[in-house]
Amino acid sequence: VKTSAAPRRFGGPPPASSAPIEAVEVIGSSVLPPSVMAEAAEKAGIGGGASYDPGAAQVFAAELNDWFRRSGYLFTKITAIDAPVGGRLTLQAEEPLVCDEPVGLEFYTQKKHG
Repeated sequence: VKTSAAPRRFGGPPPASSAPIEAVEVIGSSVLPPSVMAEAAEKAGIGGGASYDPGAAQVFAAELNDWFRRSGYLFTKITAIDAPVGGRLTLQAEEPLVCDEPVGLEFYTQKKHG
């Protein structure tokens, strides 16, 4: 998704607009279920043709960040809210990369001589 405005860091969403928001998307996260996005958007009053409201966008981002934290994704978070384009509000998420194979750790104790 390309936007005409540069993304804003979380905490500073783009200014209010009378453009209706018909769809929301979060890019950069592979763990966020669509049902959680829909519930968070509904709680924030985003989507369904409502006008864009920066405060609602922040509530939406905070709801998603709370879900990440509650679900154990402590290092995943919403990092930017893009200006709405064509009725679509896009949020940017950052998610750490993890290895497919678990890392094995072995601990050894040193025997004391003497």
